[in-house]
Formats: sequence, structure tokens, C-alpha cells
Amino acid sequence: MKIRSFMAVTIQLMVAMCASGQDHRGRGAAADDYLSHLPRSLRLQENRPHRYLFTCDYYYLDTLGNLTRKERVTGEYTRGLPQGKARFRQARA
Repeated sequence: MKIRSFMAVTIQLMVAMCASGQDHRGRGAAADDYLSHLPRSLRLQENRPHRYLFTCDYYYLDTLGNLTRKERVTGEYTRGLPQGKARFRQARA
């Protein structure tokens, strides 16, 4: 009798877990759309060029997850140049 009730509870639990699964197919497309453009209400002040210094750290791992090397890349990004152009300068690793 205990085995039967245990099996019944297990099956009910499995069915409940499967039935409560959510459909995530549309989430990736929504995130891509959200990140592909600025909000409509945002107004940029582009009356002069804006300069940004950026730093990116890259970590290289082997197939077991062990760190094999690190690399830091820095550079200067300028946007808002004439004709809507942008420029990268002084990029170095």
C-alpha cells in the first residue's frame, strides 16, 4: 500500500511539474528587440561629440574551465561627429 501511494504522489508531482512549464520561445526575440534601439521617449543631446573610455576584460578558459590567459583591451570611443560618424582611437591590448 505504501508503494502505491508513493507512486501516485510521484506521478502527480511529475505531471504538475510538466504542466507548469513555461513557454520561453518568445523571450529571446523580445530581448533582442528591446536591446536593438533606444526608447522612443529618450532624447539624446548630440550638440557636440561625446568621448568615452572603455575597458574590456577577456578571460580565456580551456575545456575544463581552467583560466589559460587574460587580456585587457582599452580604447577611446567618440560619437556625435559630423555626418553621424563615430571613431575608435588608441585601442590597445
